[in-house]
Amino acid sequence: MRIAIISDWHLGWGFDGELGRDSFDNLKTAFLQLEKQNIDLVLVPGDLFDMPCPSQDILLKAITLLNEVGLENKLGLMDNSGKTLKLPMLGITGNHEYRGKDYASTLEVLEATGFVKNLKNSCERLEKEKIAIFAMPAIPEKFALSYLKEKFNPRPLPNYLNILVLHQSLKEYLPFEDEMVASISLSDLPQGFDIIINGHLHWSSVVTLPSGVVLVLPGSTVTTQVKKRETEIEKGYFILDTSLPKDKMLEFNKIEGARKAYYISITSKKDDIKKIQENIEKELSCLEKDKERKALVRIRLQGELAEGEFTKNLNLNKIKEEYLQYFYISIKNEIAEKNLKDSIEQLRKLQAEAKSAKELGKEIFLEQMRQIRVSQDFDYLRLYELLENGDVKKAKELL
Repeated sequence: MRIAIISDWHLGWGFDGELGRDSFDNLKTAFLQLEKQNIDLVLVPGDLFDMPCPSQDILLKAITLLNEVGLENKLGLMDNSGKTLKLPMLGITGNHEYRGKDYASTLEVLEATGFVKNLKNSCERLEKEKIAIFAMPAIPEKFALSYLKEKFNPRPLPNYLNILVLHQSLKEYLPFEDEMVASISLSDLPQGFDIIINGHLHWSSVVTLPSGVVLVLPGSTVTTQVKKRETEIEKGYFILDTSLPKDKMLEFNKIEGARKAYYISITSKKDDIKKIQENIEKELSCLEKDKERKALVRIRLQGELAEGEFTKNLNLNKIKEEYLQYFYISIKNEIAEKNLKDSIEQLRKLQAEAKSAKELGKEIFLEQMRQIRVSQDFDYLRLYELLENGDVKKAKELL
């Protein structure tokens, strides 16, 4: 049996912007590829949509896309009401689709249209194939561990290929700069399963855990946040062939033509503005350029500026404009001005010495003036006193 594992479609991501077609284009391409790969079943581990209540335009576009998919339901899979599905597809709700029990989810909408069975904390048994698929939809992270262990508590079936499908964060897979939280660790995952599939994390990976369980991260079909890990592996999906040995069951397939994404990290070691701009342009010049399908580029600037330099003089918008025909560039500027950094340290030191607010202000002003180094002969103290006394005219004359 051949099972496609394709997660985190995020249909509707950036729908109102220039990248609004990406989620739909990538998914359509993926299904066209799957139609040629003799697929029996499609598993979707959550986040089919990018928001819990997508617009009618997004829903219409999604339904139209799925209605054109040419995969036959050879297994005769039925939805939760007992009706035969148009597609051989099983899915769970992700955190982006999460709504309270009083409201319908987007997955339930797709089930009503006959495209996918919504798995709700259940076990889908494929008796003929001896495959058991356990599913736990996305749970708010602070409740996820207790829910997994106490309420869900899945038990593998003997003599079956047991698959567990989740959509949660995992502590070991969160980068240090990530704002997501997680309550589940790898050691918390249930024992006895052959394969555990976890959506939510947007990079693809297969790892065999010490327990022997194969952990599959399908990744996403579209780039949404341009994080470092996400840019290191191309967008795609896995095919699980149950007729092959366990170590050869899984094969990654990239989505042809998906928009490229790059992550650039530049650390300033007390460099001046000119040097930093040169480093950015050097990195950008090495990237593949495609005017037809512009790449996504995330630039992270770290480190410290040279003395007397100011981040306001780093013209990042100009750089974006220069490369606009090739890239969609976003820049996270975390470079610290030396005078600001030193001023903070100086403030802490002065506060520890219990100086007054007036004294603190004077000390910080003089320290900043010293770092700017306008002139060794310049009377910074006189300038401060003129400003302190409101004598702006004389202060201007002094400058």
